[in-house]
Amino acid sequence: MTEVSPVADARRTRPWLRAVVDLLLVWLVFAADGAWPIPDVNEAHYLTKAKHFWNPEWCSRDLFLESTDSHVAFYWTFGYLTHVLPLPTAALIGRVLQWGLLAWGWRRLSYTLVPKFGWAALTGAAMVALVERGNMAGEWVIGGCEAKVVAYALLFSALADLIRGRWNFALVQLGGATLFHVLAGGWSLVALGFAWLTAGRDRPPLRTLWPGLILGGLLAWGGLMPAIRVMVVDREFVAPQFNADVVYVYERLSHHLVPQRFALVKVLVHLTLWSFWIALAVAQRPDERLRSLRHVICGSGVIACIGLAIALILPEPSLRGAQLLRFYWFRLSDVMPAIGVALELGVAAATATSALRRIAMIAVLAVVGGGNLIGVCIERANMPMGRGENLGYASNLEPWREVCAWIKDNTPKDAIVISPRQFYTFKWYAERADVGTWKDIPQNNFWILLWRMNLQELYGTEAWINYVPLDKLQRYAKTSGASYIVAYREKPLALRAVYQNNDFVVYELNELAEAR
Repeated sequence: MTEVSPVADARRTRPWLRAVVDLLLVWLVFAADGAWPIPDVNEAHYLTKAKHFWNPEWCSRDLFLESTDSHVAFYWTFGYLTHVLPLPTAALIGRVLQWGLLAWGWRRLSYTLVPKFGWAALTGAAMVALVERGNMAGEWVIGGCEAKVVAYALLFSALADLIRGRWNFALVQLGGATLFHVLAGGWSLVALGFAWLTAGRDRPPLRTLWPGLILGGLLAWGGLMPAIRVMVVDREFVAPQFNADVVYVYERLSHHLVPQRFALVKVLVHLTLWSFWIALAVAQRPDERLRSLRHVICGSGVIACIGLAIALILPEPSLRGAQLLRFYWFRLSDVMPAIGVALELGVAAATATSALRRIAMIAVLAVVGGGNLIGVCIERANMPMGRGENLGYASNLEPWREVCAWIKDNTPKDAIVISPRQFYTFKWYAERADVGTWKDIPQNNFWILLWRMNLQELYGTEAWINYVPLDKLQRYAKTSGASYIVAYREKPLALRAVYQNNDFVVYELNELAEAR
């Protein structure tokens, strides 16, 4: 039997250890950026929907939860955690796993271009900073436990295979991204198609891509089916004069969808990021590995330009404009130039012949990425609540949790509650159905109209239920089945209070519903 020396054995295992440590460094970067208090911005939105998906009796009769499911793959996978674990625990485990997927995808992508230990963490930190500080339409990569995080992890890995010329692998992974998030993954597939069209002599023949097209197409179809089902339902049940698309695009989500409504400063910063990427790509020495990546980035820009043209040509607001702008034309372009700048800088630093230039490039990456992480940590320390709370001011965070806990412990499980429309975490803490919040807009037109009608009927232009006349509450209690209402103490309602704390009061609505 041949003996293996300890030195030789260590040399053989060292690459695996280095890869694991390298991956862990990227994970730590992403975790440091995304470790906001639970629930994060979309967690109360995604995970309550997932919990209801697995247990329809949970918060039954809730308008948003009962509406059409748009992210079925997420509910079947990460969403299952909500069925066996408390919501906060499910969110935490989901985050850890999704940051791991992101780290795996980014490490593959970065290591393909710069196969050096530690550089993936350096470029990853810069990428995160540029996405968060340089987006125009409010897009992000590192967030809570939600569907598009998985889609971006698969996008990173697909770009790594594209750079290596493995188009079939890229197609399959982008099909998987579309399965989890039809918009993030779908637009990535479109951008990949643009890269194929502009690849010139490097373009693989279509006959060689049939495995990726078939398997990737089947995966993508799983993400497209819910969207198609929504459109079919809309055509059957929604009268053409109802402008639910206008509500969705111009009233609720204009900050993501309508470029005329984007903050001017964000637009200028985003355009500067694009300019910087173009300058880096032009100044960079010819590198065959970067060509296909650049084509995908250009494809994302073309998609955004088409969306901009739609917004500028069609009047605002208009039904036709809303129907077209609803597809988030700026989602991918918010992310791709940041990816390009981070990787172009990484390649430039790694291949620099001048030590001074290499140090300068590394310093830029470190300052951008490290500065953002420091800023995030400071911001997080000054915000003692999750970004999904959005309560207006921190002083009523605990009273809000207290009133939700009381409702959870002292009301029937099938109760429907009217709560302030801006308090997005009611279902998260109280585990009871509500009549609608501003955050929880359904995806299909039929349910959007019900959501919009509820908010308009109850609140009008006000954010708080305290300003709603009692006759409106009486009508609504009869038609909706709501039996409780949460309101601020500062302006009491002429109803019977069943609970109160420093900031909130719970009123019983049964007497209104029974009134004639």
